[in-house]
Amino acid sequence: EIKQAGMDQTVIQAASYLLSEADLVKFAKATPTVSTARQYLIHARSLIKDTRPDREAEKAGESQ
Repeated sequence: EIKQAGMDQTVIQAASYLLSEADLVKFAKATPTVSTARQYLIHARSLIKDTRPDREAEKAGESQ
């Protein structure tokens, strides 16, 4: 479904990686180091920033 939505392959890979690591923490009870956890947070924020719709473009589309 994600591929059909036109998502970039790099974004798909990044999301897949983060979700796999989250599964290890949640289901396998893996405990990342503080440093690793910080890196996961940085990657997650970057992924969100990179995939967030442009709010200005959305507002411009609504006013037309």
